[in-house]
Amino acid sequence: MIVLSLAACVHPERAPANAPENPTPPENQTPRAPACDRTMPPIDDEFVASPRALAVGVLASSINKEPIRRVVREHTPKLRECYEEGLARDPALAGALAVAWTISLDDGRASELLLRRATLKDPCVVRCVLDELATMRFPEFAAGRPGEIRIVYPFNFAPR
Repeated sequence: MIVLSLAACVHPERAPANAPENPTPPENQTPRAPACDRTMPPIDDEFVASPRALAVGVLASSINKEPIRRVVREHTPKLRECYEEGLARDPALAGALAVAWTISLDDGRASELLLRRATLKDPCVVRCVLDELATMRFPEFAAGRPGEIRIVYPFNFAPR
């Protein structure tokens, strides 16, 4: 099971009517994240290898997948935080996501994240996961050359 963070789905507590609009948090607290956009990201079922990826002959089926798994595992604690925020709202929350993204062969950055499939029905968790995945870097693929690798990765979320 994979988990993401970024706390994009944290709902701010209501402030008293006479409270300042943007209060400064006490020194020992971090500011709360803004409320989540409750609309589900669109599903993209047209994800195909781009012409640039085909031009350099790099296909996901021909690469070593372990560096990708390792980077995703490094982000698992943050992904878990996203899911646990959803569990706080709905203790029965469970489901799966299939996320597609591109890895640049120039700098190893993840980009063009797209939701391919979603049975997890909490849009805040989904957005939080996508936001976290967008921070991934894949140093093994940063070759300083043009091209990209297109990935589709499954994530399953279930209460422990």
